[in-house]
Amino acid sequence: DQGHEKAQQNLGLMYLRGHGVTQNNIKAYMWLNIAAANGAENAAKFREQVESKMSPEELNKGQAMSKECLSSNYGYTQCG
Repeated sequence: DQGHEKAQQNLGLMYLRGHGVTQNNIKAYMWLNIAAANGAENAAKFREQVESKMSPEELNKGQAMSKECLSSNYGYTQCG
């Protein structure tokens, strides 16, 4: 919630791989997309990896969640 791109990338990777959380491609995409927007070096590469596993509907939801999270300044209900 403090805008640290490496932490955001790590959250995305946790959701992508199911490490410590339930695996969730939509949340993985959201956090990797946010991390990429904030300048995390490898986030775009990982985002492409998860994107290839998603349906168009899931991708739309992940993009919408990214926008909501950023516009809420990382509010828990929008980003949790």
